[in-house]
Amino acid sequence: WYRDKKLCKNGQIHEGEISVKLGLKGIPSISESIPLARDIQILEYTQGKIHIPYVSSEKSVDLVRQAKKKGLNISCAVGVPHLLFTDKKLIDFDPNFKIIPPLRTDIDKKALREGLLDGTIDMITSMHQPINPEIKDLDFVQSEPGSVGLEACFAVLQDKFPIEKIISFLTRGKKRFGVEDHNFKLNTPADLTLFTPNGNGIFSDKDLYSTNKNCMFLGMPIKGKVYGCIRENRVILNTWKMLNYIIRKAKSIENSPTIVLIHGYGSNAEDLFSFKPYLPENYNIIAIQAPLKLSYNNYAWYPLYPKNDGTFDSKPEDAWSAVNILEKNWAGWRFPPNSRNNKKTKQLN
Repeated sequence: WYRDKKLCKNGQIHEGEISVKLGLKGIPSISESIPLARDIQILEYTQGKIHIPYVSSEKSVDLVRQAKKKGLNISCAVGVPHLLFTDKKLIDFDPNFKIIPPLRTDIDKKALREGLLDGTIDMITSMHQPINPEIKDLDFVQSEPGSVGLEACFAVLQDKFPIEKIISFLTRGKKRFGVEDHNFKLNTPADLTLFTPNGNGIFSDKDLYSTNKNCMFLGMPIKGKVYGCIRENRVILNTWKMLNYIIRKAKSIENSPTIVLIHGYGSNAEDLFSFKPYLPENYNIIAIQAPLKLSYNNYAWYPLYPKNDGTFDSKPEDAWSAVNILEKNWAGWRFPPNSRNNKKTKQLN
């Protein structure tokens, strides 16, 4: 975050009417705009390239807008909280709304939204910052700034912007940072997000997959839901409901027996498909990352044999033989205790 440390030393929230009312030391907007103006001048002199991770004030938006009009190679992002909230949310000393850069005024929020829509601001960031309760659930002044934002980002934005705009805001940063954008066509790597724009609800702690629950979006109305993504030959899901759906779709692959690999968050399943030759020809493999709340520390094989009634049998001897073949040929394989009869296997059936 761009800031002049001398101008915001010991600051807690935006310097303004609310900080005066609460008796808290403020963080003035100029603590952000002064170093930003300096760096833009350096950019103009060097003809280099710069990205501003967060802008939070009207003045900062104006500085970036003028720099772009001059043709300077500059980009910037805005946090979801600064598009939705103002410092008025801090009137009750709720530490979940204590973030850096701080929430500012209605004027700043309006300028940030306008800057996003007219292209001055290039992208949105979730400002996802889980904080351990030991340093978050404290007196407001002592509380560490930060809020969980990743899980809520898409759903809370739908109440403010059209779906086409949201997708653009969340993805157009790829070009700026040189991230390859795969087209949705045959024989290209799958790089997809699984979501629905439909369905209304209230964001609750049940929607949080982070261990820490310091989230300013709790209790907010939401629309739509993100189920997961498909990337680098892996399916990564947020809910067991979607996991069950995909597994049941496995029977549509020529009604063949299927080995499903459920792997934990952070586990590596990239080598999985290299062991397809060890299986009988009629077997298929699906690799899925478990939802974070139920993530494994190792791998678990679930052999599923589709039956005529649309259900799966997970205990045929030939399926377990295939699992044993994989087990023997995969160096470093760890077979989970009692996995053949555990509850997760039964749930997936």
